[in-house]
Amino acid sequence: MHHQQSPLETPELLDQVLSFVDATKDLCASALVHSSWAHAAQAILFSDIGGLSVEAQRLLSLMLPILEESPRLPRLVRKLYLLRPSSADLGRLANIQFPRLATLFLTAISISSEADTVATQKLLQNPCLLSVSVHGDFVREEHFLRIWDGCTETIKHLSCYSSSNREFAFVPSETQRPPRRIKLES
Repeated sequence: MHHQQSPLETPELLDQVLSFVDATKDLCASALVHSSWAHAAQAILFSDIGGLSVEAQRLLSLMLPILEESPRLPRLVRKLYLLRPSSADLGRLANIQFPRLATLFLTAISISSEADTVATQKLLQNPCLLSVSVHGDFVREEHFLRIWDGCTETIKHLSCYSSSNREFAFVPSETQRPPRRIKLES
């Protein structure tokens, strides 16, 4: 017996149809229709996670166990938005491999400990990372410099703002090792 494939099981057509669905709850419902729909809906749901609202960050915290348990879902993440991440969430996210992460937004982040520095550095070492926006408070200049020195050379766009009142030298002094050479486009 031959099973005839429905047009809505064609991956290209299904991707196109689901790209017009905006509501998260509708995408979640679509994922329950058929197994072929689940993969297409998950690709959209997980491509751009987090957000700049408290509710979006609450949902991201709830998604962390799912991302940690699934070897497949972190591969779908292209953009990651973090608003006031806790040290615990930042550390957990840093331990997840996001092989296609191209854009990272760290907003209202406080880098005040060694653990925060290491976690942020891990996130910025992602070899696919092209665009980074870091707005927050670097309590100590050496935290900032360690993060900068450890980030990937694939970054082409960088926005960095520290809310602390002190100015940090973006390039280490001549007595320290030479600065990293990352060719930024903007």
